[in-house]
Amino acid sequence: MKQIALHWAAVRGSISAADVLLRNGARFNTSDIHGFKACLTRMCKHCFTPLHWIVLKDNIEAGAILAYAGTIEELLIKDHSGFTPYQLASSRGHRRLSFLIRNKWDFFLLIWMGTRTSSISAIVTLHVFGMMILTRSQSYQISQNITINESSNAHRYDYLQGHGGQFRYPYNHGIKKNCSNFFIYGGHFR
Repeated sequence: MKQIALHWAAVRGSISAADVLLRNGARFNTSDIHGFKACLTRMCKHCFTPLHWIVLKDNIEAGAILAYAGTIEELLIKDHSGFTPYQLASSRGHRRLSFLIRNKWDFFLLIWMGTRTSSISAIVTLHVFGMMILTRSQSYQISQNITINESSNAHRYDYLQGHGGQFRYPYNHGIKKNCSNFFIYGGHFR
């Protein structure tokens, strides 16, 4: 077809290809072999930018990438019928795409909200992970019938010292009895 790469990506809806091309300096105002190009100063016979192609295909993801990679001037380029990408999207009833093209701020807000939700998810995950660690630690202490103070300071208490200085806990009655006593008496037993 001998199209420029950005036109090719737009026509086929290849989001990743368009993104790579735009990150490496591809511009809208390059013409392909068929004469399709972006005219920045006037409306011309064969003006059809990659963003126009995206609007025709109603590809919101690729449209978002192209709309926000382009300049304001590129978003105002008219096609051979006299429509800007926004006007073309509106006339075809592509509301979400026309909204993205019209207002770059919304895209920034979308990215910010996505980042914010990811951050909140990470914080919640860390809290859940912390709660799991605390629950495991507490479950172990219940099963051994030992307090945090006793397990942390075992070396200070004589009654926790067995033969040869090894840890010995006289109130450990086995996991089954320790757990049942905890749930029956609420931890107020020895």
